Amino acid sequence: MPVFRSEQPSKLKFLDRGFFISLIPLLVLLFVGLFRRIHDYGFTTNRYIVLVIAIWFMAIAWIMIFRKSRNVTPLLGSLVVISMLALVGPWSMFSLPKSMQIKRFEKIVNEYHLLGNGKLVPSAEPLSREQNIALSESLDFFIDTKEYQHDFAEQYFGITPEETDFLINNYSYYDLKKQLMEKMNGEYIDKWDRRSPIEEVSVVEDNRVYTFYNKDDDKLYDISQYDYTFTYSATHDYDCFQADHVKITISDDSLKNNILQLHVNNHIFDINVIDSLKLKSHLKESWNKFPLNGIFHEDAQVKLFLNVQYCRIEKDSTGALSTDEITLDGYVKLKN
Repeated sequence: MPVFRSEQPSKLKFLDRGFFISLIPLLVLLFVGLFRRIHDYGFTTNRYIVLVIAIWFMAIAWIMIFRKSRNVTPLLGSLVVISMLALVGPWSMFSLPKSMQIKRFEKIVNEYHLLGNGKLVPSAEPLSREQNIALSESLDFFIDTKEYQHDFAEQYFGITPEETDFLINNYSYYDLKKQLMEKMNGEYIDKWDRRSPIEEVSVVEDNRVYTFYNKDDDKLYDISQYDYTFTYSATHDYDCFQADHVKITISDDSLKNNILQLHVNNHIFDINVIDSLKLKSHLKESWNKFPLNGIFHEDAQVKLFLNVQYCRIEKDSTGALSTDEITLDGYVKLKN
């Protein structure tokens, strides 16, 4: 505030409103992501805190954009008041998420016909994977929070607090959740197992590393027939080299299809790495070292030589090959 109250012109004056204007689109993205999580997984204490802070930030941003006064004391005081209100009452960070999660849980068990006279009853048929995942997510909220686990287990499953503590202390939270799911004729699914299964065709079964070396370490090479040279690292996805009137870009975005793409100004090269280096004939060897190997191309516009030093390829469960990494030195000559 002292900066904004100083005599004009101030180098930081653009922050007076510009900073808060820049917050608006970021806060909108925050609200979108937050409401998506709440819609998919329900309301939790952590999401409650983030939501309250996001609303406070949004209000402060609009106030600072349109309000002429720059007295920040009331604004900071409002944060203290909001924090106090969030700690007590039915709207607090503990009560509100609990009541909303209970509504969500009861909606799920009623939909699956698992609730009778306020108590959970086993399903006539084993629950589906989708049902098991939905109920497992609800159990995570209640059982993983000490303030909720006793009341929840006793209210819906008839398990006393002493029994709940015994299971947790002598076994684990996982065993308690597993037992509760079995009472509904279901199976507890851990959060890591709730992810969509990976298709078998994408599983990498094997890989091969190829390195290329200079068998005459003390030999000099004549590169006078080329105008430019560059080095492309396997750790990069994209590189751009530029000097004078030439621009060279190299990308391995298509390496999964074994294509290394180069742009020399407006001239495009699509190079199949495995075929060009003839690597298929060496697949049975786990580690391969060869004398310097290169890829050469020449046409009416460009003369190109790629001196490959390192290449790693993968084979998936279907037997398909793909290039994973490559390191090389490039030499380029422009003919026009």
